[in-house]
Amino acid sequence: MEAGLYPRIDNESDIAWRALCERYSGVETMILVGDGYSLPDGTFPIVDEADLWNAIKAYSYAEKPIATRRHICRRAGELGLETPIGFCHP
Repeated sequence: MEAGLYPRIDNESDIAWRALCERYSGVETMILVGDGYSLPDGTFPIVDEADLWNAIKAYSYAEKPIATRRHICRRAGELGLETPIGFCHP
């Protein structure tokens, strides 16, 4: 692989954001939006526990942090999963 071809990944947030962005195709993303599994713009798709933890780690990339936090907390509840203390109920 050529140096500089891909942006450097520096931390866990970068890795999590990239995982969320690359996991689902465009068609899958549209379906997830319609089903309420992602935000209306297609970001932060949360289908399973791995997606939930990636979303929490990548939260700093949210363009609309309040809506994103609500979405993450709602999906955690729907999946019956816990979030870190203080994330959903600061």
